[in-house]
Amino acid sequence: MKILNLGLAMFDGDKKPLYANFLLVGSFLMVIIHSLTGYMAAKNIVSGEDILQSMIKYHKKLKGYAMVSLLTRTVSLICLLIFFVSSVELDTEKNWTLFGLVLLVAIQAYINYRIWSARIKRIGDCIENWQS
Repeated sequence: MKILNLGLAMFDGDKKPLYANFLLVGSFLMVIIHSLTGYMAAKNIVSGEDILQSMIKYHKKLKGYAMVSLLTRTVSLICLLIFFVSSVELDTEKNWTLFGLVLLVAIQAYINYRIWSARIKRIGDCIENWQS
């Protein structure tokens, strides 16, 4: 029961500043945007006159989705972090913990960037090989 109370206490929006509540809502909206853009990017993959044109269009779509994915995921995590920290009195230990969490968000963003870059490069390489 204590764990449930602790979890619910973390989401006490009435005890948090107004900006933190807006950031929480914004965070969830970004997750929805991420999902919708992912759906749109995956929809109608075959959309050209031939397979090469379809791959070129998909490559362009994927570049856009990668940017949206990286931004929405990272900003969403930062918004959640701000929401949860907004009513906490920070001392030295909590500052280090917060620094560690921010570092984890940065590492996660970098790893996601590398994954997306590799995917986009593979498709670009396929298009180049097909054209030559």
